[in-house]
Amino acid sequence: MKTMRYLLVLGLIALMTMVLAACGEDDPTATPTPRQAAEPTPTQAAMMDEKPTLVFADLNWSSAVLQNWVARVILEEGYGYETDAVAGGTLPLMQALVGGDLNVNMEIWLPNQQEAWDKAVAEGTIQGIGDSLSSVAWQSAFLIPKYTADANPGLRSVEDLKNPEYQALFTRTATGDKAALITCIPGWECEIRNEQQVIGYGLADHVELVNPGSFEGLNSEILSAFERGEDILFYYWGPTALIGTLVSEYGGYVRLEEPASTPECEEHIGATHDNPADTEYACEYADAEVVIAMRTDLIEKAPDVVDFFEAYTLSDDGIFSLLGRYADTGEDPADVAKYWLRTSHEWEEWVAPGVADKVLDALGGHIAMEDKMMEDGPAYWELFVRPDSEGKAGLVTCIPGWECEVVNEKQVHGYGLDEVITLINPGSYEGLNSEILGAFERGENILFYYWGPETLPAKLTNEYGGFVRLEEPAYSAECWDHMSSVDEAEDITQACEYSDADVLIAVRTELLESAPDVVAFLEKWTLSDDAVNALLGRLDETGDDYADVAEWWMRQSQEWAAWVAPEALGRMAQFADGSPVETDSSKPTIIFSDLNWSTALLQNAVARAIIEAGYGYPTDSVSGATIPMMQALAAGDTNVTMEIWLPNQQAAWTEASEAGTVTEIGDSLASVAWQSAFLIPQYVADAHPGLRSVEDLLKPQG
Repeated sequence: MKTMRYLLVLGLIALMTMVLAACGEDDPTATPTPRQAAEPTPTQAAMMDEKPTLVFADLNWSSAVLQNWVARVILEEGYGYETDAVAGGTLPLMQALVGGDLNVNMEIWLPNQQEAWDKAVAEGTIQGIGDSLSSVAWQSAFLIPKYTADANPGLRSVEDLKNPEYQALFTRTATGDKAALITCIPGWECEIRNEQQVIGYGLADHVELVNPGSFEGLNSEILSAFERGEDILFYYWGPTALIGTLVSEYGGYVRLEEPASTPECEEHIGATHDNPADTEYACEYADAEVVIAMRTDLIEKAPDVVDFFEAYTLSDDGIFSLLGRYADTGEDPADVAKYWLRTSHEWEEWVAPGVADKVLDALGGHIAMEDKMMEDGPAYWELFVRPDSEGKAGLVTCIPGWECEVVNEKQVHGYGLDEVITLINPGSYEGLNSEILGAFERGENILFYYWGPETLPAKLTNEYGGFVRLEEPAYSAECWDHMSSVDEAEDITQACEYSDADVLIAVRTELLESAPDVVAFLEKWTLSDDAVNALLGRLDETGDDYADVAEWWMRQSQEWAAWVAPEALGRMAQFADGSPVETDSSKPTIIFSDLNWSTALLQNAVARAIIEAGYGYPTDSVSGATIPMMQALAAGDTNVTMEIWLPNQQAAWTEASEAGTVTEIGDSLASVAWQSAFLIPQYVADAHPGLRSVEDLLKPQG
């Protein structure tokens, strides 16, 4: 029933013509039809006498319809403008905007409509005011389910479809030994482009285009395959409700890599449009910028509207919330927009002072979180409520004093989760491990922070079925700079996941002259994944001292010997029988940062054993957490740190390295390290397939 309802709703809201917009192909005979305006309230009537009517392009796909209503409700209730709309397709409504039959279009897709857009802008009739969507709009004919990509790590590009093994994943009876590609709807411009891509990529002998028959047929093909866990190769675009459903309920999808779009390629695609068989090469669809356009004659008449649209940018969370409710409830788009305005604070940043209060007063005020939950049913975050979490979800966070403690708090605020999540302080490294392991042993729900490579994640995977990282907004330098520059978590306006970390070895610069042989040894050091797993596994199995685990590994493996100078290897052989190691007191003491986690302590133990026995240097260590140990290295209280995590410690590292007191000499781990504050047990994820991202924590349990 859920699938049928979903498809019926999609059919009713006419999402199919979104691709027509993306491809620039509409029925040129379509006649724009006025839509009845919303009735103004009595208090607005006098204000509307002197204000121009704002007439919107009512484009026939869901994101445009919903954005129109978000803007119309704000402009009517908050600014006192009368609004109206003219319905139609892409080309007729571009003509209507240029001709003055309407004066606002919330979704001009560029470069898809570039020629008509450039002409109108050059004539001075219209002007771009800003981007309506924070992310670009996209389309691709080479999408596969994420579960297919996970099971076939060698399938990452269109070129890989020439491999018979991957080609066979998508064959059907009707396509013989060729992969079936569920393509664009008949009559849409993208139908031709997809054919050109298959020919231009040299896939004609490997891939056959399958006509879905209709928009409903395309959705049914895709959704049915995902529900059954079948492999499928298909065309689609975003942002759309179906894409949101595939991500939130079925684990998502992967775009196979294609040659990048270039002006030369686009020109060739255009030249061979009428004869696709002549296509010699092809490229991906260019992502589209979605621009808000206004008539230039409106700009002077309504400067406050211009200010509003210049500030307007609907986030990914915003558009998917709107699309999801539209698809799930079948409500009128105006009601969907009003509900979103009452449950989101995002739009309040776009409007002039006092406007948000007017809008909310007219709509009945914000819907409080508890009221929203009563309406929608229990949310996923409620799975993690604990006796000590004050009625909110408990997130077992980072060890006190570690930098991640601050980052995790900022992420909770930046993701809009501060009303539903309480950070639980584990007290110590041992306390964190105990909290997590205890929950897994009892089969309890838990939301927690951790990192890897480490002993505990390996144990959770080997003995308890593993864990899942909830998807977060992707790391970017801009986002991380914002998080780093804002002191108070409450002031964070955006957040993103931790970047995977390069783990560096750093030494005091004076060590380059006083112990060049030690520096040369550490420059060759890179601990492999096998070595890390062996060391962590031994530590977990035996509970031995770190030095004993290091000694065991050095007897089992010869990996470390490649890092050591021949004369040092010879010296170490003298102590192979267990004789006491002798160090040279005239040499400087190599003082390590004893960071309080397993990989750092194990690496220290291995390095110290080699430096003492092989090179004759005395060694020592200073224990502490990340920030104090960075300060100790910069001040000279230690002179070697085996694990500097970047970009996590970027600001402190940059300051110290620019001062010339420390220097990087290589990576200590062969693989990147990871960390996340939003981990859940695999058994929780299996029981709740709708919980796959931090955004899902706010959604009703399905």
